[in-house]
Amino acid sequence: MTQRLTYCLGSSAQRSQHILVREDLLTLVRDHKPAGLRAQERTDARHLQPRQISQLPPGTPRVLCHQREQQLAVACIDGITLIVRRIALGLVAVVVVLALVCAGLFYWSVRRPFPQTEGTLRVPGLIAPVEVVRNALGVPDVYAHNQGDLYTAMGYVTAQDRFWQMDFNRHLTSGRLAEMFGAEAVDKDAFLRTMGWRDIAAKEYAALTPQTRANLDSYANGINAYLQDKSPGELSLEYTVLGLQNSDYQIEKWDPIDSVAWLKAMAFFLIHNYSDEANR
Repeated sequence: MTQRLTYCLGSSAQRSQHILVREDLLTLVRDHKPAGLRAQERTDARHLQPRQISQLPPGTPRVLCHQREQQLAVACIDGITLIVRRIALGLVAVVVVLALVCAGLFYWSVRRPFPQTEGTLRVPGLIAPVEVVRNALGVPDVYAHNQGDLYTAMGYVTAQDRFWQMDFNRHLTSGRLAEMFGAEAVDKDAFLRTMGWRDIAAKEYAALTPQTRANLDSYANGINAYLQDKSPGELSLEYTVLGLQNSDYQIEKWDPIDSVAWLKAMAFFLIHNYSDEANR
């Protein structure tokens, strides 16, 4: 007969001191306490926060409630999701506001230089009232009582419509494009100064009849009347763009010689056979 020996470590009471009791909530308790007390501890532990559980003294029975931990985790995730959504909505709102502000600034910058085509304007230098009538295409017809007022009004209206072009042209004819566009235009200025349009215009202006000089002077007065008390951005959108590159640029008053100099440039550009003439 085979004998089997069973070795027991300690008494049955000692063996039962520490028992892992696996229930639905994986509860670890000491079994030497009454079942009612264990149930009470389990019930109370469900209401403990993780920080409170971790702060219990050693040897104190603990109830690890996975459902409670899951609820806390879900609540934490929901809270983070809510915060992320609020941040995202805030960022979207900021982007929308910035886009509206940029669109408003662009619209304002484009519309600000537009000429006044209705109402009454006070223009220095006029002797009598002048009427400017624009057709459906914006082309002006000027009606004046004397020749001086006619040229003054013409200068004012022309500056309203295209002063940027006029300012660019006078820098071109005098070889001063670098003042507007920087060192990249120095080579072009060297060529333009070689042409000498500005110098020739100054000599021709001095040789004009008094009436022609008076007309050119009135025309320049009208331009300068329009420039008076206006910032570059109020004159043309191009000046706003130019200010991003050359913020130090200052607009000068119009000189009658500027008008004559552009006539020299137009004569050059409109001669299609100038190369043949140069080679003769």
